[in-house]
Amino acid sequence: MNEYETLKDVYRNIKEFLKLYNTKRLHSSIGYKPPIEFEKEQILNTRIIA
Repeated sequence: MNEYETLKDVYRNIKEFLKLYNTKRLHSSIGYKPPIEFEKEQILNTRIIA
């Protein structure tokens, strides 16, 4: 667990975690892809179908 000196440090760490979580971490429930990749595919598929 991290100890933070300032609230700014907390926000910076949360921002870094969310970036990693949404762009790098693979999620089994969406086909072992990062959420950002899955979202892009969904947008593309919606445009193709529409």
